[in-house]
Amino acid sequence: MAKEVCSFDNKSYNDRDRKIDKILTSKKYGIPIMILFLGIIFWITIVGANYPSKALSSLFAWLGEKILWCLNAIHSPVWLTSVLVDGIYTTLTWVISVMLPPMAIFFPMFTLLEDLGYLPRISFNLDKYFRKACTSRKASPNYVHGFWL
Repeated sequence: MAKEVCSFDNKSYNDRDRKIDKILTSKKYGIPIMILFLGIIFWITIVGANYPSKALSSLFAWLGEKILWCLNAIHSPVWLTSVLVDGIYTTLTWVISVMLPPMAIFFPMFTLLEDLGYLPRISFNLDKYFRKACTSRKASPNYVHGFWL
């Protein structure tokens, strides 16, 4: 049925993918390449996130000063100013300035690995190790019908 529906003009259409698979899933090079790729992604994420994080922190500090000035100008009670600026605003802006840049860098890069088809190759490389760690239902005799015995 597939031969009736699918036609390939170029019989060697996936030769390049097969060559890449042989390297990325090989016993000798698969794990080191994976560690290298993930290390580069983590390094770019950690180092690269420092600059936008610092910029966001400075922006939010400047904005916090303006909010504090406005609340003081309208003679807001100290407890309300403390709750709004020192509590809610500072906590929210710290979380945003610390968490947003790494996520904005890491997730698109990880998505790029997914789009390039590298994550299934990582899964293939790590399958043997996960089975040894008994993370597969088939690998453990103590796992029966969805429950660990």
